[in-house]
Amino acid sequence: MKIIPAIDLQGGCCVRLAQGDYLQKTVYASDPLEQALLFERCGATHLHLVDLDGAQSQSVVHLEVLEKIAKHTQLILDFGGGIKTEADLKKVLDAGAQQVTLGSIAINQPEWVKKWGATYGYERFILGADVRGEQIATNGWRTQTDHSVFNFIATY
Repeated sequence: MKIIPAIDLQGGCCVRLAQGDYLQKTVYASDPLEQALLFERCGATHLHLVDLDGAQSQSVVHLEVLEKIAKHTQLILDFGGGIKTEADLKKVLDAGAQQVTLGSIAINQPEWVKKWGATYGYERFILGADVRGEQIATNGWRTQTDHSVFNFIATY
């Protein structure tokens, strides 16, 4: 069994949102690197990083946090949030992510995801979906879609 801890990043801090509500957040650590090192000391081998600011702004924001954690830990890193272009994807991979979680773009541009999978290797990607009921929310929970999570899974 793999236990993969997650760090949600907002304003440079580690936060947890209640059902994607940015007004209902808890800051649980101010230093993402220290939190990553704690997870590593506890035996974690993988870490899921979520750039909430990037998801909201639709552009990767916390690239420097990814780079710092990649440089100072041995964790296998998965990064998601704000990846909307192939240039964003390349930046994230170059910064040290071994895998990339694609959410909104997997809903809105599935042909890009399939192209990237063929180019970079499908094993480098994780499809992510924030779900309320059975419907997928995109852009950091801000946009509720009419896409069913079950149809999304079947499409891929």
